[in-house]
Amino acid sequence: MSLVQKSLKPTIKWAFVQQVLAGLEHKGMDSQPLIKQLGFEGIQSHEGLMSVAQFNLLSQAIEDALGDEMLGFALTPMPKGSLFFINKTMTQLASLKEAVEALNQFYGLFNGGQDIFTLQKNEPTQLVLNFHNDLQARSPYYMQRLLLATYKQLCWLVKSKIPLEGVEFSCPIDDSLSELQFVFGCEDIQQGKRCTLHFRHNILSTPIIQATQGAQLFSQKANFYTLLWPSLETLEVKIRLLIGEDISNGFPSLDTLAKQMAISAATLSRRLQAQGIHYQSIKDDIRRETMEALLLHSKLSIKDIAFRLGFQDSSAFSKTFKHWYGITASEYRSQQNL
Repeated sequence: MSLVQKSLKPTIKWAFVQQVLAGLEHKGMDSQPLIKQLGFEGIQSHEGLMSVAQFNLLSQAIEDALGDEMLGFALTPMPKGSLFFINKTMTQLASLKEAVEALNQFYGLFNGGQDIFTLQKNEPTQLVLNFHNDLQARSPYYMQRLLLATYKQLCWLVKSKIPLEGVEFSCPIDDSLSELQFVFGCEDIQQGKRCTLHFRHNILSTPIIQATQGAQLFSQKANFYTLLWPSLETLEVKIRLLIGEDISNGFPSLDTLAKQMAISAATLSRRLQAQGIHYQSIKDDIRRETMEALLLHSKLSIKDIAFRLGFQDSSAFSKTFKHWYGITASEYRSQQNL
């Protein structure tokens, strides 16, 4: 199943969605008009499930309504583009120790200058989440978002899954235990007195190897990275990481990927087939994601974007784009930037 297919599968409980809306309501805004505007009344009334794609739309709508990338949970609003800034900044640092310190300084800007994490530098490393208001301290969503997003950020920076010893939450987790185990890729998830990531070893000296160019896509697709990629060791994610962000010269062949993974091309093809994954689907997903990011967040011309995506000429790009979206790239950019 491709990343796009996974994003359309209803998996998120309405009770969790209500927690996400708490920041909006804490700021004095009624969430119902937003739910109606997005067409989610049916999910709400039947206590149904929301897909990750729908959850992403809701998160973006709350972000737009509040002008706050923290969706109302920080002491002061976090302007749009801030998460991209910190992700880009961290790619230029040397180690995860510096990345955690940068995260503390960054989040402190929106939480009264206070550190959001306490870093216990014993063996193994522990990262403890601090709270700065009652909303944060009683919100399972806030706890899960900060711990999960931070964990995935650190994994993304080193391009591999960092082994977890366990995760601790200071809120009830019985109703969401299996989901938490899935998204963290860790069986030992417990309720305790603190919110903590327990690592299996001292991770602080681990060097950062992520390229700066990847920050924009990672920031834009944060909900997909955190909720759909429980492990950076899955086959699809391994392939994506090997491909990287620069596809201007096209995609590597399966033979090339197999050599990089130290397996035969036949073995790689067999594993892809067994998991119902098509290499062409992965390439199409990457092209679409990169295409959207460049159209919406860059000033590059359509011709330059076509080159960045590995098309030989802009006419081939235009034909492919219209086949996927039903409109031209220029029309798409104009509609989205209204």
